[in-house]
Amino acid sequence: MPSCRRRRLQNWAKGSPRSQASTGSNNHFHIGSDCDGPLFSTRGLGYIVRRQHDGDRKRVYIHLTPKGRLLEKRLVPLAEEVNRIAVDGVAPEHVAITRAVLLAMIENLARDQIASERSMPSTREIAKLARKRAQK
Repeated sequence: MPSCRRRRLQNWAKGSPRSQASTGSNNHFHIGSDCDGPLFSTRGLGYIVRRQHDGDRKRVYIHLTPKGRLLEKRLVPLAEEVNRIAVDGVAPEHVAITRAVLLAMIENLARDQIASERSMPSTREIAKLARKRAQK
């Protein structure tokens, strides 16, 4: 599984409404290059900008623009509400266990993928395979 999707799942499992891991600052996010595709459209819409820091040409940081901050203020409460609805009536200890299990599963799959050097097909590729199988 590409690390971009894996990080989104990890952050969901940790209860974070944000789709990318924060670097500890509210001003920017650091992500892997495998997330460039999903970010391209966001950048084109004016929600984010890419910048390098401290002369480090390998790392690219994603900063929200003022327009992106406005969108964040609208979307984060909605994501938090969805998270609350999803766990409504579930005991907090069960939510914690579920999140721990999901994180362990994500890490196990990531470790296996790295060890085998196999790449996980994208959801688009999986859908194509499913259509081909359904046509047979």
